[in-house]
Amino acid sequence: MKYNEIIQKILPFGYIYLVVLGIMKESIYYYQIGINILKYSNIMDILISPIADLTSNPIILIGFFIFISLLFLTSIYISKNFNKNWGQS
Repeated sequence: MKYNEIIQKILPFGYIYLVVLGIMKESIYYYQIGINILKYSNIMDILISPIADLTSNPIILIGFFIFISLLFLTSIYISKNFNKNWGQS
């Protein structure tokens, strides 16, 4: 299976995750002051909400990219050393 086909199968789950994360974040935030945000927001507001929070502060954005990079580099390192004893455990 090609890498592009894998991305095409996983991409809808990413959108669903962003929508659920945005709904939960907005609902919890605005529930504290008594506003039902689902009445007043459209799907684009909810989709952009988690991404807007990540990009609102440069330190959070840089930390997020460092975290993703470390996960990616760790997975590459472990896959290259899988035949060693510590890599199989």
